Amino acid sequence: MAIFNDFIVGGTYVQPTKYKVEGVLTIEDTPYAFRRVVVVNRQTMEILAACVTDAEGNFSMTGLPDFGVDKVMVIGQEETGNYNAKCFDHVTMTAYPIVE
Repeated sequence: MAIFNDFIVGGTYVQPTKYKVEGVLTIEDTPYAFRRVVVVNRQTMEILAACVTDAEGNFSMTGLPDFGVDKVMVIGQEETGNYNAKCFDHVTMTAYPIVE
């Protein structure tokens, strides 16, 4: 237990945690640059996060709350019409501590 001015802090501190989804969008084993990637709730299809891949096809969406195991789907969209969207279902997000 520690005393700071007029506050007494007791118990165990639990580091706040957020979640992230990251990866590389590829089409025919080639990284696909500047394409939209969305994370959706599998049950409601609500869009939870979205981003655009970088020049190497990398994407990362951070700061997401815990939606539970196998509750999200990641969809890489191809806007030219040459390929179908790429879907990753039953995705488990990675937890990371929030640095305050």
